[in-house]
Amino acid sequence: MKTAPCGSWTSPITAESIASGAIQFSEIHLSNGTVYWLERRPAEKGRTALMAWSEAEGEKELLPKEYNLRSRVHEYGGGALLVDGRRIFFVNDSDQQVYRLEKHKIDRITARSDSRFADGTASGSSLFYVMEEHESQTINSIVKIDLTDHTIVKIASGRDFYSSPRVSHDGRLLTYICWDHPNMPWDGTELWTLDLKTGEKKLIAGGPTESIADPSWSPSGRLHYISDRTGWWNLYAQGDSASLYPMEAEFALPQWAFGRSLYGFDKEKIACSFIVNGYSTFGAILSDRTLRSIDLPYSSITDVSIQDGRAALIASSPEEPYSILLSDLKTGHDKIVKRSSPSFPSGFLSKPQFLSFPSKNGRTAFAFYYPPANPHFQAMKGEKPPLLVHSHGGPTAYDPPCFRSNALYWTSRGFAFITVNFGGSTGYGRAYRDLLKGQWGIVDIEDCTEAALYCVKQGLADPKRLGIEGGSSGGYTTLEALSSSSTFHVGADHFGVSDLERLALDTHKFESHYLDQLIGPYPEEKALYHERSPIDHADRIKSPVIIFQGDEDAIVPPSQSEEIYQSLIERKIPTAYLLFQGEQHGFRKAENIQRSLEAQLYFFSKILGFPLHENILPVEIKNLK
Repeated sequence: MKTAPCGSWTSPITAESIASGAIQFSEIHLSNGTVYWLERRPAEKGRTALMAWSEAEGEKELLPKEYNLRSRVHEYGGGALLVDGRRIFFVNDSDQQVYRLEKHKIDRITARSDSRFADGTASGSSLFYVMEEHESQTINSIVKIDLTDHTIVKIASGRDFYSSPRVSHDGRLLTYICWDHPNMPWDGTELWTLDLKTGEKKLIAGGPTESIADPSWSPSGRLHYISDRTGWWNLYAQGDSASLYPMEAEFALPQWAFGRSLYGFDKEKIACSFIVNGYSTFGAILSDRTLRSIDLPYSSITDVSIQDGRAALIASSPEEPYSILLSDLKTGHDKIVKRSSPSFPSGFLSKPQFLSFPSKNGRTAFAFYYPPANPHFQAMKGEKPPLLVHSHGGPTAYDPPCFRSNALYWTSRGFAFITVNFGGSTGYGRAYRDLLKGQWGIVDIEDCTEAALYCVKQGLADPKRLGIEGGSSGGYTTLEALSSSSTFHVGADHFGVSDLERLALDTHKFESHYLDQLIGPYPEEKALYHERSPIDHADRIKSPVIIFQGDEDAIVPPSQSEEIYQSLIERKIPTAYLLFQGEQHGFRKAENIQRSLEAQLYFFSKILGFPLHENILPVEIKNLK
């Protein structure tokens, strides 16, 4: 074992292997013994392919390469794939229209250049979709599409947002979720049913302070859904006031994107995944309302589909990349159908440690700490590792303990890496999720800062080499943390929000009132927007920052990043700025994912003062002495 400064260790986990070898799975479906899923490929400029696997035929791609499955409803999309027996319907990215794949034939079903579609369901000769019209204003509704003549009729409209249209097995009732500004779907939604014969509508559950998610019809025709009325997203059946199995656990994830579910029916048994303290667990709720645990070696489960005693999952553990998993619920036999990325030698796999630590105002916050891991290197005598704090996006998302290749990139080079589930994150109940209401730019910064200081106190990090990074809202947290304290010595801002007023005025419909919850109503609280905008106090940022931005980002326009960059240059703060052509809000192309990882490592090496022993294209750093 060699002794070398932390950060300088050489590693087989390269940025190229992460970017070119990694794919992302979503929207899993199990139908007639075949597993279907979507597969986003950075090596193909971020294209999303439709894949299928069966025991008889193995894995195959179902569509030509000119098709890219992606919905842009709410901008974040999801719900691009619908599997109905042998019929497959999908949304193509280039025109946002619905297509049908059946018996190797592809037909376009819709032809509305002003509209986008997502989150469909099928019943006989009809489809039901969320439609988002884009003309003088953005209008959302649920529509019925006739597969015979392709006519489109609105059947639910007048609310700001809709999701989750699902038809009962007898084809009579349609259920759906709707909500209005300023709520987001994790704040308050309503669950309705619509009688497709009589037109009668009925409110089933929900309201302005109750979040309903993921409705589904049981085999016997009973409507099930998830509600957080008790403070936790638990499972309910229509007509019952009590949860099917009350737990301090989350059976749903925040609906940033359509087409995700954590439960399904195996006859009248409900197979489900739920989150406790950030860890996913799999089990089954039986007819007598008891829970039977199903032992799976995975700590993060993001999607579930159930049929005929088998479960198809997208799952990961610290040792296993996100994988398409097929599990037999009767025998317990599991089969990995496909892994999302290449595996690495076990000695390089940093195993996350759950941390519960004190934060400001008596709060307790949560994180996962990944220690340095490289079997060929050890730190210099007396050296503590530099620490990189990762702030997730959303900011209502959460970081589970999983195989995190971007973390392994750093830990295998001698860094410690910590993902902070600050107040406002999912996975710890509604009260914890609501901590960020009116407190964005305060609670998240406090929790990320206290996480770093806690690691220092525990001897897990070097107090003089603390870094912070984040993308989107995590980039905002990064910039605010750098401007509000001297705790962090370097930062990496990935397409981060810097101008809250501009975000409130210019962003897309889905998030156009999100800041009413996180900051306060605009323009009444305009002064508060400026007080918490990094662009308005960029002069407080004293630590070096590297900034990454996509030139087609509609959520955080390049001008926001460029203003921060120019301010840092003028004040002689070391900084670098990389603008990626053809990228939107989040990088999809392999070459840009690789470049951003390597550029951040190069920048950190110059700022924190450790040598690099790998061939990385240099970055132009302004004001570097």
